Amino acid sequence: MAIDSDSVTYKLCDMKRIILLMTLLCILSCNEDDDPTTLPPATQTGEGIFACTVNGNIFIDDRYGLTAYYQYIDGAYYLSVSGTNPSENPSSILIQSLAQEVNEGETYQLRSPNSGSFFGGAAIRVSENDVAAIYTTEELTGELTITNFDEENNILSGEFWFNLWHATFSDTIKVRNGRFDLIYGE
Repeated sequence: MAIDSDSVTYKLCDMKRIILLMTLLCILSCNEDDDPTTLPPATQTGEGIFACTVNGNIFIDDRYGLTAYYQYIDGAYYLSVSGTNPSENPSSILIQSLAQEVNEGETYQLRSPNSGSFFGGAAIRVSENDVAAIYTTEELTGELTITNFDEENNILSGEFWFNLWHATFSDTIKVRNGRFDLIYGE
């Protein structure tokens, strides 16, 4: 059987077109969730999300230190939600309450970490062997809104923002566009 070189060339061109078309379709079918430069969407179904921006940079917990609990201890409720990403600085972002009950649809002021308050914070690497914990204050505040509090399924979802300050950064640390959607422990 003789091989027709024109036929082979034509088939190779068709294959190149098919590969190009498939590559183009793959690129176009990628959605925003695949883009590491965007935050995941705010959800309310226990998706295991903790994300925000820190001074405009994306911070997403890579499941290294994702934690959430809401506990009743000695007559009061305590909340702790945090995310960790060791490749970032700050390496951890947290929201907590001390002796405060949580209600769906409520917005809470994040202030100093005192009994009866909500506050935000972060773990900052100040050197190779030194980590500092910093928190919101009465001057550098923020807000937490509980968007879903499903006690039957232990789902806690919310949105947050707050400001922090540490000499290492010599400027206000702006935590913005925060969202979490977690299964919490008791």
